[in-house]
Amino acid sequence: MEHQFLNAVHRMQPLNTHKVDDLSRAIECLTLLQAHDALVILKNSLPIPKLLYLLRTSDCGDNPLLSDFDNTLRSGLTSILNVDLSENQ
Repeated sequence: MEHQFLNAVHRMQPLNTHKVDDLSRAIECLTLLQAHDALVILKNSLPIPKLLYLLRTSDCGDNPLLSDFDNTLRSGLTSILNVDLSENQ
């Protein structure tokens, strides 16, 4: 019974390695587009809004993948927009 509960909790985690890898692949493709088009797609069309909502509303602040996701998103925005984003931005 406890094993099933832990599996269910693991499946419900909003952030896993697959989502970080998917974001990384999407950013690689988006760098081929113009900056405005890539930003609009990243902001609206990809599952980023849903994932950001899940991250805001769930208790996953101690998830180590959160920093990986943040670094991937920051580096992607840096390459798409051709701006340097600091740690605070």
